[in-house]
Amino acid sequence: MAPKLVSNTERMAHPSQASGVKGATRARQQSKNLKSTRKRSTLYGKLDQDRHEVRLLTIHPRKTQPFSPHPERNAISASLTTQSLDDPTEYFALSYVWESGQYFPRSHRKGTRRAGHLLVDSVRIEVNRNLWLAMERIRQDEKTVRIWVDAVCINQTDLNEKAWQIGLMSRIYQQASRTLIWLGKGSPSSRIAMDFLRSLTPKRFLEEVKKLDEYCQKHFTASPQLHSPLIDDWRFCSVWTDKDSPLAKWDHLSSILGLPWWGRRWVIQEAFFSKKPVVILGNESVSMDKFAELATWHAQYLSVTRDVQVLVKELFRKCPFYYLLRQWKTYRRDISIHRAPLPVWLTLSRDFNQSILRDFIFGVLSLASARDQLNIQPDYWGSDHMVFVRLFIHLIEIYGFRTFRFTLPSFESLGG
Repeated sequence: MAPKLVSNTERMAHPSQASGVKGATRARQQSKNLKSTRKRSTLYGKLDQDRHEVRLLTIHPRKTQPFSPHPERNAISASLTTQSLDDPTEYFALSYVWESGQYFPRSHRKGTRRAGHLLVDSVRIEVNRNLWLAMERIRQDEKTVRIWVDAVCINQTDLNEKAWQIGLMSRIYQQASRTLIWLGKGSPSSRIAMDFLRSLTPKRFLEEVKKLDEYCQKHFTASPQLHSPLIDDWRFCSVWTDKDSPLAKWDHLSSILGLPWWGRRWVIQEAFFSKKPVVILGNESVSMDKFAELATWHAQYLSVTRDVQVLVKELFRKCPFYYLLRQWKTYRRDISIHRAPLPVWLTLSRDFNQSILRDFIFGVLSLASARDQLNIQPDYWGSDHMVFVRLFIHLIEIYGFRTFRFTLPSFESLGG
């Protein structure tokens, strides 16, 4: 959830601690970071917690900025306004991945600039590249867009504000007219995958699986049932790269199901609380309901079929969201009533990632029962150790030793 911030120690480190050119460069960068932090702090007035106030970002249209042959070098113009959630208004909410090494493998980041810029109320702020791409995609030519974006609308340096704003996230996403789920920058293969997904129905799904079987039997007579080790070996084969082949369509679909968004812990609540979640990949978009339908068809097919092509069988292999997609309608039917105990959500989300250890808890807390939320509050002041100590005390007091029926992850698996 939280962006990568430069610590006070790093900011204020004395240049004499470094040596030579590297030390001078580091000192200049520290000074730049400190000035940037001071400028950004002027954007954030105090929010009224009793009125459940939040900030909304208004993205100004492209026509308000001069033409540039290199738009990626421009800062996207925007402004912040304060809004009480008690006074409903129209806005979008953004769900995306904080771009970092934890979520984006080096190959995925290769060739991309590491940051973009927003010009918010005349203050230039740096945001990660993935967020900048999302904002540029959302920005309109002639109309403004009001949107809630956590990295900008929450003062990330104010831990008190951050804690109680996180407590409002369920309302923020519930009240947004639409949630825009940004998977990332598109490609020719992702367009094929999104077109393929949009075309699927229960009947068409079975037909496409049959086509894949027939295709493999025709082109891979020695081994019509492809196995995982063979997939990478065949990836650059002409039958694999043929965009009209069943292999290509299923492979591209598997690739978008393995994108980092599907494994970020915070997106679980962002998706489940949303009125109308729409998945965006480059210039393509499709309702989140379509992914849920795909997961349902896939699970049903595997349950009644023995010999399944590996591309179909492992379609969701890199998608931690798979089980939740299959339960999509159940958990969304009335999320305010159908709340599972916190240990259930911790178990369901055990394969998801978070950039801060304690967000293993806070990232799903708003989905848990009212009793869990009453006893556990987001805390970004104390140590991770104390946060987890309080968690386990709560679990034992409320659920007793029944807690250990749930397969909670170990500290080692969390990085603790």
